[in-house]
Amino acid sequence: MEEIKEERNWGIETLRMLAMFMVLILHILRQDGVLTAGKQYPVQYKTAWFLEIAAYCAVNCYALISGYVGIRRPYKYTSIIELWLRVLFYSILGTFVVYLINPGQVGRSEWIKALFPIMKSQYWFFTAYFAAFFFLPISIMAAKKLTKKQYTMLLIGLIIVLSLLPTLFRTDAFQMRGGYCAVWLLVLYMIGGYIRIYGLFEDHGKLLWGVGYLIIITLTWLSKMLLERLGKNGNILVSYTSPTILLAALMLLGLFKEVHFSTGVAKWLRYISPAVFSVYLIHANPLMWSNVFVKTIVRFTSYHPCILVLVVLLYALVFFVVCVLFDLIRNQLVKVLKIKKQLLTLEEKLIGNIWE
Repeated sequence: MEEIKEERNWGIETLRMLAMFMVLILHILRQDGVLTAGKQYPVQYKTAWFLEIAAYCAVNCYALISGYVGIRRPYKYTSIIELWLRVLFYSILGTFVVYLINPGQVGRSEWIKALFPIMKSQYWFFTAYFAAFFFLPISIMAAKKLTKKQYTMLLIGLIIVLSLLPTLFRTDAFQMRGGYCAVWLLVLYMIGGYIRIYGLFEDHGKLLWGVGYLIIITLTWLSKMLLERLGKNGNILVSYTSPTILLAALMLLGLFKEVHFSTGVAKWLRYISPAVFSVYLIHANPLMWSNVFVKTIVRFTSYHPCILVLVVLLYALVFFVVCVLFDLIRNQLVKVLKIKKQLLTLEEKLIGNIWE
């Protein structure tokens, strides 16, 4: 496998944006209590859980995309440092904003968490990704050295051991914590890389993968409703390591990798794509979420199911746009500061030449 510089796949970048939008849906649904209001609001409860399960593959999509895109890019330690600096920036900024709004919420412990976001798990996904990042060279080497058959058998074995068996036996024998860990992200990275190298969805129409996604999330939702009706745990298939949630993510990857856009749309996507991860860093900051974002969310549990869905989607869209705009402004300020720094350096050189 050779590292090839290719034009960015904007269908994949669109899926990255959708995945972040879905993360917002997950976070919003968990704030109102609608996911636990089964007895009082049964219809709303079922509707909310369908929306929850439809969005549950978001993290898997994001990790699959990292493998799909990253497997053909040079591995650079500087990339994790740059990402860590952005995480640190938003961790400190979020804490400072809350300190200005409500000083009583920010003490010594909160500042320590802000300064050490990885070790204090301010953002679980980045903490897990940070650990997984240093194992990525092994994944890349495996992709280069293993034959297609060997790579295929490796991934099948990992999926069986870490996804299928724990789901069937309803156990977490391998301490995967439902996918909230570096190991699962690493597995997803390898799967995404495999698809990029060998393909998996070729010669199939986009409609097939879209319908497949809808069928899988519907079956997952029906299993939850049926199991709960029988008085059992309905969340057997509702986890990042669930085979159906993994399949749903793969369906979306298959769908979006074949999506193409015009030059104008691609230019727009190129502009906002770098800000997508910052949406997570801004809204998922624990202090920012509980002291700023949550306080803007109205209680929607009792709303008509259709209105409930529209409200959740609208909130997710507003939060997404606000966070993207903020990061774009931050990015422009960084560029301005760089330009000013370059001008000052040039001025110093010119003055130095004059005096010489």
